[in-house]
Parts: sequence; structure tokens; C-alpha cells
Amino acid sequence: MNKAMIYRIVLVASLLLASIAAPAAEIQGVKFEDSIRLADTRLELNGVGLRGVVFIKGYVAGLYVPQKTADAEALIQQKGPKRMLLHMLRRAEAHDFIDAFDHGLRKNLKEDQLLFMAPRMEQLSRTMTEVGTVNKGDVVALDLGAGGSTRIAINGAVRGSAIFGPDFYSAILRIFIGERPVDQGLKKGLLGPSA
Repeated sequence: MNKAMIYRIVLVASLLLASIAAPAAEIQGVKFEDSIRLADTRLELNGVGLRGVVFIKGYVAGLYVPQKTADAEALIQQKGPKRMLLHMLRRAEAHDFIDAFDHGLRKNLKEDQLLFMAPRMEQLSRTMTEVGTVNKGDVVALDLGAGGSTRIAINGAVRGSAIFGPDFYSAILRIFIGERPVDQGLKKGLLGPSA
């Protein structure tokens, strides 16, 4: 074997190792790991996307689930822990989050579903009011734990009390990947490259 052949083998091996160690996705300079652990469950990065309006970039998001799929309804109905991770690209006040969640739920749920969710939406609103301002660079995690409760964490610190019911987390996911999502481009990204 000559030196050129050995050099090529070493180069290919180095590139393969680098791709294995690299994060699964990067968008707007934010890196998302290909998998995480939540509630003793390994979750896979399903996809990432950017939420923006005209020239304003709000956040980049990554969706972690037990089983990857490009089927939005299958993701919404999938059992087990999940995480929606939002990396903020601008400052947002509590009322911005509350209004966005309220608007997104109204677009994706029927009136009777909204009435059923109202106490839990109020609980979410109280938590976001407690959080107050979220700054550029902050990371907001919306987690569905193994017990079926939604938790919110800002930069790794859990805020507020758990909001019970996997149906509530499914409703929140509809804001991002439902039939009438907050942003079609974001939905496409969260559904993964095969969507």
C-alpha cells in the first residue's frame, strides 16, 4: 500500500469519525444533539426549524421523540416522553408566549376541546407570567414526562408546577405541527428531512 492510499484511508476514517461526533443538526448557529435522555428514555431528534415572521427571527426549535417519523399526527399521538426545545433568537415577554399559545390552540382545537383545556391553559399562563421575560440566547424546554405531565424549563431550571395530561401536551404540539401550525416552514423542519 502506498502513502497516497494510506492518506486517503486516514482521511476517510477521520471524516467518518467527525460525522459521528458532530451534532445532528445546526440552524442559525444553534446546534441540536441527535439524541437526549428525558425521564430515563432516549429521545431522538425528529427535526429542527426556524420560527420567523418576515425579517424577524423568533426562535429555532427542535423536537425530540421516542420514535422518529415524518407523520405529524403520529408524532402528536406518540406515547412516552417528548421535548420541544426552543432556542430564543430574540427577547420575548410572558404575554408574547401566552398570546402565541392561546392563538395556536384556538386555531387547532374545537370549542369543546378549548373549554376542556382552559384550566390547564390558565396554569400554563401563570407559569409563563412567573417566568417573565425570556431573553435572546435562553433555552425553553417544553417537556412531556413519563407520568404524562407537561413541565416547562428555562435554561434547565424547571418553572411552575406540572400540568397534568398527555392530551395537553398533544394540544401544545398541534401549535407547532398541527393542521394549522404557527409557521409552515417550522412545521416542515420539525417533521424532519424526509417530510
